[in-house]
Amino acid sequence: MVALEHVITPIAACMILTAFLIVELRRLKYSAYSYIVQSTLLVSIFLSIAVLAPEPHFYAWSISAFITKVVIVPWLIIHTINKLKAEEEEEPMVPPILSILIDIALIAIGFWLGSTLPLPITEPGFKICMGVSFSLFFMGIYGMTGRSCAIKQTICLCHIENGIHLMLAVLAYASPVTVDIGILTDAVVAIAIMLYLSTLIKKVTGSLSIYRMSSLRW
Repeated sequence: MVALEHVITPIAACMILTAFLIVELRRLKYSAYSYIVQSTLLVSIFLSIAVLAPEPHFYAWSISAFITKVVIVPWLIIHTINKLKAEEEEEPMVPPILSILIDIALIAIGFWLGSTLPLPITEPGFKICMGVSFSLFFMGIYGMTGRSCAIKQTICLCHIENGIHLMLAVLAYASPVTVDIGILTDAVVAIAIMLYLSTLIKKVTGSLSIYRMSSLRW
């Protein structure tokens, strides 16, 4: 158990940096690449649990997550970016400095919740992982609400999902049901639909900003 804790805690902590890059980078491909790195880190956590716990059923989740989160979803996102020739997102609603401060505040809140909530885990390292998962969730929601670009919002939805899956893995890694839930909640279809809607928004409004859709009312 100690070895597992010492392996997955620094990996989870590295996901915070990718979370920041996903939300703050305005070049959409760079944001997508950051998501690939984050998903790869998540897969490495699943593999660590499979090998060190040991929990062999996590091998299935590792394979599923790699196929969906590291290969299929990033390909769909990058393909859409290339198809729409969308290099950068529209001007964010929140100024950069204020946005960074919001990110820091959300990370602090996430770690505070991870350390204070009465969760069914006792290992300090795993509490850090819970703090990371809360931070990913909050930053993903902020990315979806604080950005108008439909593709950036889609990437942030993927980001939220990674946070939820990290929480599942840490809370109940000893339960085979966790793997079933994790595999079933991979949102590949939802992501594909959101990217298709992004294409339609671009076609109709000439922009990826969801706020341009208000012009369709007239």
